[in-house]
Amino acid sequence: MVDSLSIKTSGVDLEKAPLDQVMQDLGADAKTGLSASETQARLQKYGANALEEKEESFTHKLVHAFMGPIEYMIEAAAIISAIIGHWDDFIIIMLLLIFNVTIDLWQSQKASSALVALKKGIAPQANALRNGKYQTIDAATLVPGDIIKIRLRLTPGYTKNGLEACFFQPVFD
Repeated sequence: MVDSLSIKTSGVDLEKAPLDQVMQDLGADAKTGLSASETQARLQKYGANALEEKEESFTHKLVHAFMGPIEYMIEAAAIISAIIGHWDDFIIIMLLLIFNVTIDLWQSQKASSALVALKKGIAPQANALRNGKYQTIDAATLVPGDIIKIRLRLTPGYTKNGLEACFFQPVFD
């Protein structure tokens, strides 16, 4: 195996390179996969196979809801109305701006809640060849050089807990 801290792709596009070269560049063995120590070293170097989630505070979302081309136009109209002394127009425009921001924040919250529900419902797992055996592991622990098995399914499977994650896995028997 290649030292985990010196994986080199020799300037080759791994998607177009021959499989032998990809396996050699990634330091992977097609029969045994990666060892536990190699996996740990690569996980340490490359980090988890997961997107970092950045949680924005409500204050940050609120401030950004007042920013944008439409919001700037409404704010400019409100300022102009205040400068020329049309207070009725100023109040109506400010109410429209507040209504617009409220709708924007509500839709953003709804979308965030839907995304969290989707992520919670699907616990990604992978079948990876490690230490000579295929093991079911969290997809977040996949590292460069892991060999995974995927299964093709036309429809997602259902379990007693609801919808099961659909992994594409060609099974060659």
